[in-house]
Amino acid sequence: AKRLQADDDSAVGGIDCTQPSNHEICRAHNVTGYPTVYAIGWGQQGRYKGRADLSQLETWFDKVRSTSRPTGGGSSVCAPGLFEADAVVPLCKAHFPGSSSKHAWLVVLYDQGQDGSELV
Repeated sequence: AKRLQADDDSAVGGIDCTQPSNHEICRAHNVTGYPTVYAIGWGQQGRYKGRADLSQLETWFDKVRSTSRPTGGGSSVCAPGLFEADAVVPLCKAHFPGSSSKHAWLVVLYDQGQDGSELV
């Protein structure tokens, strides 16, 4: 997450799907298990379907970004989540990136009850 945050054209966000206020977003993204990872922005969105492997995830996200053009979303006003605030932007219903975001977002939809060991 920190490597991706260093890029000017991308951002990383996380949203806790167990919060009632976030259920609508998680349903809209067909979350059936955790973590669920999406690339959102630049006029498109895609779901990551690979293994929980950092290198593979980075390669996938780089490919998404290389085939897209900038057109954010997200806010630090959402409740902090499972991640370090300096690496992942907390997201919520009021502040969630859309497909027209100017940055490509790597969004992790997760269960706050997890200890984080299963997250990439």
